[in-house]
Amino acid sequence: MENRIATGRKGQVLRKPKVRRKLYKLTGDLRPNVDEIIADLAERYNRREITTTQVWSYLRREHLALFKAMKFIKKGVGLHHDPVMVVGGGTQISEMLKEIGAKYEWVSFGEFSVRRILSEEGRQEATRILRENEREMTLFLVALGMTFKTAQSPAIPFGGIDFHFNTDILAALAFTSFHEIDILTLSNRVSEKEAALIKTFEKGIKTSDGRIKKMQTAKDLWKKLGIKIVGFESK
Repeated sequence: MENRIATGRKGQVLRKPKVRRKLYKLTGDLRPNVDEIIADLAERYNRREITTTQVWSYLRREHLALFKAMKFIKKGVGLHHDPVMVVGGGTQISEMLKEIGAKYEWVSFGEFSVRRILSEEGRQEATRILRENEREMTLFLVALGMTFKTAQSPAIPFGGIDFHFNTDILAALAFTSFHEIDILTLSNRVSEKEAALIKTFEKGIKTSDGRIKKMQTAKDLWKKLGIKIVGFESK
């Protein structure tokens, strides 16, 4: 139930705006080879060696697409928004699995591919990477002047086990509880990701009174599920 606040003007009663739950997902292509830089900037800010302004300036010079994505997020995080960011680590996990010789396989899951790691050591190391990325992204957001509810990795405790989600699937499923889901990627990948999500939801929505709402375009994804793919140029 919404809280009400009374003003002193003619006894007028106003409603406080509802808090809107927003989820942001950065795709891996926005962070190629910059995970270490994100960690470094976050740690340097935490040690008070650099300021928020210097962090933004560095991103603008060195990683324009990531700079634009973070500006988009900063603009969208308003007073009555409750934001969550999903951060993965697929490239780092691939490199780690190769390094330790752990076997894994890719399983087709609708329009997505899900990695299944076949060794306990590999799963534990993957969880370690995801947890570390979660911590570093939280610090990085603070360094950029943004206070988030959480930066969430896709390693979610389930039955005493860390259950690894594909971040694309996790973001797609978030429509059940979030008002808005923004999936941020490079401009040249927007159409590909929109097509995959439209295909995933192609049977549409069946309402409680039996009506079917078709899911055929990117506009349908936004209007009916609150999912939007946003692209950024790297130059």
